[in-house]
Amino acid sequence: MNTIEHVLDLKLKLPEIADAFRLSETVVTGLFTSGASAHAFYEAILAKRLKMSAAESDSDSYSLVSKSNEGVTYGVRCMHQHGVSFARYSNIGASRKFSEQDFIDRTQSLTGYYVIDTENFPIVPVYFISSALVAMMYEDQLINRAAYLSRGNFFKLVKYFDEQTLAA
Repeated sequence: MNTIEHVLDLKLKLPEIADAFRLSETVVTGLFTSGASAHAFYEAILAKRLKMSAAESDSDSYSLVSKSNEGVTYGVRCMHQHGVSFARYSNIGASRKFSEQDFIDRTQSLTGYYVIDTENFPIVPVYFISSALVAMMYEDQLINRAAYLSRGNFFKLVKYFDEQTLAA
């Protein structure tokens, strides 16, 4: 099923996080708005909130696994100010190469992705996007050849699916 929807808002307590890490709120905000540095924290928080289990290793093809439905797995992606990539983290960044086959295999193995919008930290919206929709967008070149979706296009999709839901 092709779908994208807002799932929940993580309402994190910036002063408490800063105090726990013994860092300034400015530094913590910088860390938690960077997908690369905050991904593991968000994944753990989301697993707890959604009553799922986190992957045992970064090398697993999934991030979260359902406790109630054996074998149902999800990816977790952080969206920053420019957008979100659905490629494996090992395929993103300087001196790394995007592997289309890795992307296709991973997308086919997942039920969908939870996309964490880090830009409004400490209020962090979480969206669900089905793997079927990600695969369709990739095939139709609505996301680029590196499996990257711009922030603007992501929210156009959210608005489109919200309007479709209201019309139904």
